[in-house]
Amino acid sequence: GAAAQGVESLRDAYIEVHVPVGTGLNIKAGHLISLLNWESGDGGVVNANFSQGNQWFYTGNGPAAGVQLGYAFSDQWNLNVRVQNGLYTGLADDNSGKIGMASLGWKPDAKTGINFIGFGGYEPFGQIVGGSILASRQLTEKYNLTLATEIDLFSVQTKPVGGQDYWSVGGWLTADLCEKVGVALRADYVKDNDGFATGGVGPVAAFRFPANTGQNLLSVTFTANYKLHPSLKLQPEIRYDRTSLSGGFDGANSRWIGGMGVSYSF
Repeated sequence: GAAAQGVESLRDAYIEVHVPVGTGLNIKAGHLISLLNWESGDGGVVNANFSQGNQWFYTGNGPAAGVQLGYAFSDQWNLNVRVQNGLYTGLADDNSGKIGMASLGWKPDAKTGINFIGFGGYEPFGQIVGGSILASRQLTEKYNLTLATEIDLFSVQTKPVGGQDYWSVGGWLTADLCEKVGVALRADYVKDNDGFATGGVGPVAAFRFPANTGQNLLSVTFTANYKLHPSLKLQPEIRYDRTSLSGGFDGANSRWIGGMGVSYSF
């Protein structure tokens, strides 16, 4: 029913309650955006790169229905704990499997942020557990030069195959050259040991990798950000992808992609 009404298209739709306990307990219930990934599923509207990386696509997850408790222990430490429908099920679910997820945030100073994330539970294909580290550091105040990184680990126990493991690592270097112009460089790497994460995965069949027994994915992307207006952003971009899967990109092992994104924030 949710998909038929268009509710699945919403990124966030939840009820939020603040309970006056200690520094304040935050409770959210509804369709919640993912705790995983440095990049946002909202694309260039909020990301410094227009396209999302392979790391976001193959070692992340979309929004899902769930309940989350959040608490800030201090200005430096906070914790979010969540139970949701599943890792990949979205708003509507057709099984009883659930995923538990926790994110511990640490801000040692005003220029540094680190999140430690762990998750685990059951999907129809089996048990899945994993972890992630997200970290960022402002290197210089001039030009707002910032370095960020993400590491993801996934382990899936499927029947009757058994263990399926995959992991990814990514890095971002961004800078504001002036009030209206910025640049962003992203590099990410996905190691899919058994083909579970990348084989036949994707919303558009023509762009999916074929079923495979494993591959390595490397991607490097450079994006310029030009703000014509505080709400209007242009993002010309060039991207290089390479795979170890023979002929993985429509018969080739590598490809160059050029394009431009336009976004407007209301």
